[in-house]
Amino acid sequence: MKWFKDGLSAAAKWFFLGIGVSGIQKVRLRADLDGLTSGKGWILKNLSACKTAYFDRESVLLDKSNGEGLCWIDGFNFPSGEIELEIAASQQPVGITFHVRDEKNFDAVVFRTEQRGVGLVWFAEYVSRPSMPNSVIQRNLIDDLDSMKEGLFHARLVIDRNKLIVIVNRSNVPCLRVMEIDQRRKTGSVGIWVGKGTAGIFTGLKVKAVIKHVRI
Repeated sequence: MKWFKDGLSAAAKWFFLGIGVSGIQKVRLRADLDGLTSGKGWILKNLSACKTAYFDRESVLLDKSNGEGLCWIDGFNFPSGEIELEIAASQQPVGITFHVRDEKNFDAVVFRTEQRGVGLVWFAEYVSRPSMPNSVIQRNLIDDLDSMKEGLFHARLVIDRNKLIVIVNRSNVPCLRVMEIDQRRKTGSVGIWVGKGTAGIFTGLKVKAVIKHVRI
């Protein structure tokens, strides 16, 4: 019986190591935003970057030279997972990008404001580039406006294969839920987008990529 127990223990060990079974690889990345200012590990298109302090947080200011601006992590592969970023609550349109192939091919969640009546309203938009046929595929009003008025707001994107949810300031209710994201790109890098005539301040970028694979 001892050989049986030893064999069973060894089998369990190999099973939990994932040998010969399907597995899921998780890659956690605390992205170094300093690389935006040093030019290491990031690709910048139509953007300048500099360090700044914002509400006592070490942050990065991204400013476009003309048109829209985009930057992304060089050589990073992100099919599914979670992205977190803290963004200055200004009135400038800014966004978090994923499945980035280049400056013309990417998906994004864009946060923007509009003047309605006597006040501002915030929207979260799911955008896919190039346009298909309209780059804004879905947009929702963000209800929790009080938490978006000043300082930094926290945005969390969860991408699970073809689905996307967006959560602001750790709310229990997503402000945007997309049941079918663009399937032209199923993987790509992660980055930051700023709109035309826009400068944005960002800090605290965290990425957890989930890469499904089969170990043999």
